[in-house]
Amino acid sequence: MSRNILMALVLFTALVIGAGCAPRDTTPPQVAAVSPGFGAEDVALNEVVSITFTKPMDKASVSQAFRIDPPAAGSHTWEGDTFSFVPDGFFPGTSYLITFSAAPRDASGNHLEEFSLRFVTVTPGATVYEIDSYAWLPDSSGLVFSADRGGKPALWQVDLSSRTQRLLVEADAGLSSPAVSPDGRLIACVSPFAPYLYLYNTNSGVISKHDSGLDTGWLASPVFSPDGAKLALVSVFGYADAHSDIYQEALLVDLSRQPPVFVRVSPTSETDWIVGFSDDSMSLYLLSTHDHYNYGRDFRYDFWKVSIASGEYIRLSDEGPLHNFHSGSYSGRLQWFAASSWEARESGQTIVESPVMLQLFDLRSGEVRTASPTGYSAYPAISPDGQSLIYAFADAETPEKWDVMRSTGAAIASESLTSSGHLKTHLSYSPDGAYIAFIQVVGESHAVWVMRSDGSELRRLTK
Repeated sequence: MSRNILMALVLFTALVIGAGCAPRDTTPPQVAAVSPGFGAEDVALNEVVSITFTKPMDKASVSQAFRIDPPAAGSHTWEGDTFSFVPDGFFPGTSYLITFSAAPRDASGNHLEEFSLRFVTVTPGATVYEIDSYAWLPDSSGLVFSADRGGKPALWQVDLSSRTQRLLVEADAGLSSPAVSPDGRLIACVSPFAPYLYLYNTNSGVISKHDSGLDTGWLASPVFSPDGAKLALVSVFGYADAHSDIYQEALLVDLSRQPPVFVRVSPTSETDWIVGFSDDSMSLYLLSTHDHYNYGRDFRYDFWKVSIASGEYIRLSDEGPLHNFHSGSYSGRLQWFAASSWEARESGQTIVESPVMLQLFDLRSGEVRTASPTGYSAYPAISPDGQSLIYAFADAETPEKWDVMRSTGAAIASESLTSSGHLKTHLSYSPDGAYIAFIQVVGESHAVWVMRSDGSELRRLTK
């Protein structure tokens, strides 16, 4: 073999061995940039979602694993190392979460570490300017709400899945505080301008007006019994701010009789609030002021049980354990009552009620425990299974920023389910426990928002 051929073989062998020993690329890819940004709000409904990687990617592994929740139709494109999702159109006022069902890999087979991107789309100006209350339909398919669109409040209904919204019924005096019967056949509501109970028949579309026949003030806060045969509500004789007295009494309405029959069921004839019915519909639980503690800034309430069959009153507490009641939620299953209290706070030239503390009251044992961290807590709601408690919360240092918090079991420690900071009121669980609803207030715009009970799929429900 000639010397030149031998040298050539040596060089070829060296090249082959050198190539085989070249270091393998083991550096995992990373995300260099995203658009919209992490946690962005007011994102346009046609905004393109872009993810730029630090290395060339296996494009199929990215496209196939891309997930958006809630689902949105659209197409995928690539430009260099940037992957984009071009939506057909996002829902307004909706929280979207971008993830990958499996870790995408780069051209060398290295996998991207865990990734998620959350943003909220823009909320357009509200067409419904004020929503004072709402109620879930029994099958959790939607909501009935009272809305004032520049005149007097009327009843509207909105579908949970399609967000289709329609006017149900109007009345000359206006309609507010809807409550839906367990079978969905009746919607009870009251008027802010007249002392009547209104019953709307969802089958016939006919609304009827009922006078209590008693010397009452205006009516408020209707609640159906679990069997749908009875209704509890309060008669209000004077509205109080943080300076003044409150006088309101509890009424029980027998819906099995025509016309419905109203009966007073006030234990003290001073100030009552409705807690709720027992699961068997045979008892009504009330709050009533303790020994004349219904003055100015010092309202104290005891718990009472009223036997509907006999009319007997049973006092369940003493010494007024609930101070300055603000809002509450009752679990007939557990006989627990979650209640927020308020303290007087100066705002400009007046005194306002500022909710501060959330407590849990066991109506069987009398046990009381604090259920929220230090700050401002309001509008509690107990889940249907009794395992979770949600409430609106603002830190003492930022009292203008409110979010939905959730605690589970007996724990006071809570997790935040929202992050917008806007005022939130009237929290509730859907009857099946799958969803959470609340009213969010931004300036003069009111809207009902919903999300799944774990905080996902947050979206604006009403227009």
